[in-house]
Amino acid sequence: MTGPVPHKKVEFWDDERKLGNSLIVTLVRGWKFNEDVMAVEHVLGFDTKAEALNAVRASVQCDCKDCAISAKDDAPTLSI
Repeated sequence: MTGPVPHKKVEFWDDERKLGNSLIVTLVRGWKFNEDVMAVEHVLGFDTKAEALNAVRASVQCDCKDCAISAKDDAPTLSI
């Protein structure tokens, strides 16, 4: 039930509403949902596509430990 990713900040977009669940959105590393300044939410469920897209657009850069480690791992290395 996973559909096309509708935004560059989205890693996974899993629409499970037909199963009675939510539309589950996982952001790419380095982004978090702006639910709370102190919270670190990379995955959230939504009732509608519009609600999900609005939350994705409002997401902010994340500097949590996991995102920082991921960014460090993805950094290019210099070979000499």
